[in-house]
Amino acid sequence: MTTRPFLLAWADARPGAGLGHVVRTAALAQAWTDAGGSAVLCTSSDEPAVEGILAAAAIPLERVDVGDEPRTREGATRFARRAADAGAEWVSIDGYELDASIDTIVRETGPRVVRIDDHVAGRRIDADVIVDQNLGADARGPALGRGETLAGTRFALLRRPFRQRPSRPPGGHRLVVLLGGSPSDASLAFAATVIDRLPSSLAVDVVSNRRLPTQRKLAQYDWLADVRPVLEQATVALSAAGSTVWELCATGVVPVIFAAAANQQPVGVALGEIGAASYLGPLCNADPDRAATVIEELIGDDLHREQMRTAGAATVDGLGASRVVARLRADLLRLRPATRADVTLLFEWTNDAAVRAMSFSTAAIAWDDHVRWLDDRLARPHDRTYIAADRDGNQIGLVRFDEIDANTVEIGVSVAATHRGRHWAAPLVVAGCRAVTTERHARVVHARVRAENVASIRAFAAAGFDHVGRQAADGY
Repeated sequence: MTTRPFLLAWADARPGAGLGHVVRTAALAQAWTDAGGSAVLCTSSDEPAVEGILAAAAIPLERVDVGDEPRTREGATRFARRAADAGAEWVSIDGYELDASIDTIVRETGPRVVRIDDHVAGRRIDADVIVDQNLGADARGPALGRGETLAGTRFALLRRPFRQRPSRPPGGHRLVVLLGGSPSDASLAFAATVIDRLPSSLAVDVVSNRRLPTQRKLAQYDWLADVRPVLEQATVALSAAGSTVWELCATGVVPVIFAAAANQQPVGVALGEIGAASYLGPLCNADPDRAATVIEELIGDDLHREQMRTAGAATVDGLGASRVVARLRADLLRLRPATRADVTLLFEWTNDAAVRAMSFSTAAIAWDDHVRWLDDRLARPHDRTYIAADRDGNQIGLVRFDEIDANTVEIGVSVAATHRGRHWAAPLVVAGCRAVTTERHARVVHARVRAENVASIRAFAAAGFDHVGRQAADGY
């Protein structure tokens, strides 16, 4: 019997901390449950928006006392005990100004730790995995410490509604103003001034729990757990440069952004430099007249908007949460080298009807041919064949690597019929690639997949592979 892997998450949702921590942690938890696991998010916040976010993501909420949150050594100790008692395989932590020892404290109780943080290069973080989803994070370098840093927007954590790009509906232009769950007075005043300088003919939607100080006619929404329906109608957005910008890029809304906090400045600058957003600078220096002019010019320039949408789509592809989950679940697998004793098991797997149907050679394999193939393979020193098992000892599948040259291998993967539909393919690929790059020091891994094998294509994308083209092979 296989038990569902459990993720216990904590997100900082104090007043003034913003809801971005909750939004991106909910995205991770949702992707975790989509892959067959279970998750609970803990916070001390009593903000109604938090409950709405998690309800929309179908993630259970567990309210905890402030002293039981992993902000301090004492809180981390209590939170670690909670995670261990709950049987969590992974603990996710997302917050600022945390005690440097919390990752070690939690990990010593048993669970692995994933930290979601911003601009981590050069900082000491002792989590097993660190997620820094900011643009350019991969170039700035990893965090210091024992863990692996997943850096850059390819790991942007988007909730399920934002993982696929919508078609833009025809019709008039609309501006959407996104100010978060608890915007500052300064943000409200700036947005109101910008709106008052725009033509009255421009339709405006405002998403905020606080009303803008303006007499302008507009559609006002309280902070929405699912803002996508509003975004799908919008042409341009005026927003702070928080985690919302990745949802704007994913939905094709052109962002005009300002930094409402210091940690948002690198995001705004980077998006402006690549042409995916128009950056107005820090809120304290942002000019409402310039903002209004930029918005008007963008609405009147179809070509410029399309160029910015293209740049945004190239930045965020919607698979970030799936990539992070594949990396986390890879640690739940145990790989061992295949041996001659596995000949019958491998024969059954390779002749499975679904495997043969998606192979480049679809003919059934004879027993004698299979035995010769395995003996030959095991004799080759530079090829690798691994069999994966989950933490309960169930054999999940096979991942193998054929040497192309000293630096390059080609991967093949097969999930056992008993474990298909449980989203193990991407973690199996990740685990296999980590093993082969460690053992063989291979630097490049190629995969060939039939075009109609959509499930495998998605699995390799979730495992971090890039599509490089199409080719004919064996008649296909």
